Amino acid sequence: MVYLDYAASTPPYPEVIEEVTKAMQEYYANASAEDHALGLQAKEIFLQARKDIAEFIGAKPKNVIFTSGATESINLALQGFTFYFHERHCRKPRILCSPIEHASVLNTLKALHSKNWIDLKFFSVNHYGFYDLTHLKADLDHTDLFCMMAINNETGVILPFAEAGSLCRERNIPFFCDASQAVGKIPISLEEHHISAISFSGHKLYGPKGIGVLAFQDDFLFRPLFYGGSQQHSIRPGTLPLPLILGLRKALVIRNKVMQQEKKKLSNLRKQLIEGLRHINGIKIHTPLDNSWPGFLHFTLKDVYSKMVLANMPEIAISSSAACSSGLERPSHVLSALGVDENRRYGAFRICLGAFTTKEEVDFFLNQFKNFMIDFV
Repeated sequence: MVYLDYAASTPPYPEVIEEVTKAMQEYYANASAEDHALGLQAKEIFLQARKDIAEFIGAKPKNVIFTSGATESINLALQGFTFYFHERHCRKPRILCSPIEHASVLNTLKALHSKNWIDLKFFSVNHYGFYDLTHLKADLDHTDLFCMMAINNETGVILPFAEAGSLCRERNIPFFCDASQAVGKIPISLEEHHISAISFSGHKLYGPKGIGVLAFQDDFLFRPLFYGGSQQHSIRPGTLPLPLILGLRKALVIRNKVMQQEKKKLSNLRKQLIEGLRHINGIKIHTPLDNSWPGFLHFTLKDVYSKMVLANMPEIAISSSAACSSGLERPSHVLSALGVDENRRYGAFRICLGAFTTKEEVDFFLNQFKNFMIDFV
């Protein structure tokens, strides 16, 4: 099987598996059990891991909250902010959001809007997903929370989150950024980039599934969504999953070492892909090649049903859309927001290269894809 779906999930590094296994065997005590040596050892290890993870993203250790994944982190941030805002200001917050966000952001906000908890507005974007600066500045003048991801999970476009952070900081507007596709690929820092809160998952960066992070600045205020013990300042109570946290840290350590080298490798593999695909009739690439993570290549074909194509290539794992939208018989909301022609939206292909992708695997995909398209036509 050739795996080219790294945006959906990544295979964990062997070192991560070793770290998680070791932690499960040796650090099994509850990190909140402070009445004995094993519990105190687990707590010390947890505090060091949290500190290390905080350094990677420019956050204070006390403001790093571990969750089950980015979806929970997003809900904690957006719902928690909304509930706090209502209590503090006795009115609905006005939230301005990108229309190409991950479904976990869009559906959380749409649910809050449907219950009349927020006023929701989407800013307009061009065919690559970038905002118009003049229009955005005008919209921000009437905004209580701004939401924009760092890297889009379908096209791989790197959005101007640093510029957006500066605009929000100048206006004292909180900025929430879903960084699930960014952490471990590009440098991103709450402090340096003026981001109020970010979310991400371990499994997107070669770490374990079941662990995510919500990190925030001191002035990003929100309420917890559920209640229990005093773990993590009671913001996200529950026994700390120390093996998963240590696995996440190990993945971040490795990513920090290999990001730049991997970027060059993936750039070369994407060039190989584009060269192999450019002769296919009617292909249109929607990934901006000069401003995207090089592991992504998103393209469409006119009047082609991509799910049918993929079903006929069982030895290759790629997607027609984001994994969060799998099973839905409607085209991607991202393509709709980008203004892609309707006769192309069902012919979408998202190829995502990663750390273990080889030149031979790219060649295999190209041969399989081109042969099928020749037979199809």
